[in-house]
Amino acid sequence: MSRVCSRRSGPDIGAAEPASTAARLQNRARAHQTRLSTRPLPFEDDTKRAANRLGLALKIHQVSDPADLATAFSGMEAERVQAVFVLPDVMFAHHAQSIAQLALQHRLPTMTWASWFTTAGCLMAYSSDYTAMNHRLAYYVDRILKGVKPGDLPIEQPTTFTLWVNLRTAQALGIEVPQSVLLLADEVIE
Repeated sequence: MSRVCSRRSGPDIGAAEPASTAARLQNRARAHQTRLSTRPLPFEDDTKRAANRLGLALKIHQVSDPADLATAFSGMEAERVQAVFVLPDVMFAHHAQSIAQLALQHRLPTMTWASWFTTAGCLMAYSSDYTAMNHRLAYYVDRILKGVKPGDLPIEQPTTFTLWVNLRTAQALGIEVPQSVLLLADEVIE
């Protein structure tokens, strides 16, 4: 994966060999919803800006059904994509194992947003702390149930982020993860 430096994108993790082409895997239904709304989801625009800033060609692969995943990964391999970023999506979360298997089969390092992807075999994940967010959600529900108007509650941004690295996957892909990345990682799968 190439260098990415922004609060939402994650830490500057570097790369042994910078990629020139990356793919973004997204749910076609979410892309359609984004076109219908007045504002796209921030991480969709973030990936485009980050790719542009890094000089990466970004190939967008949209799937609307889990059966489309194999075709998407075959297409990425045919396009000589060198890395994949999986956008947050419930369908993808449910099929993390399939995504990890396809990524390994097509020898594509894959960055995701949740730990269960690295447990399944994807290379890396970087995300806000879901446990902390759930605690804050419970606080908001409690406040609303006690009569506070939702509009009177402040909007909060996540403050805790976690980096997961799967060294078994790195080894299978022939990638040497820099020591600086391993030191930043909150969890390393060996």
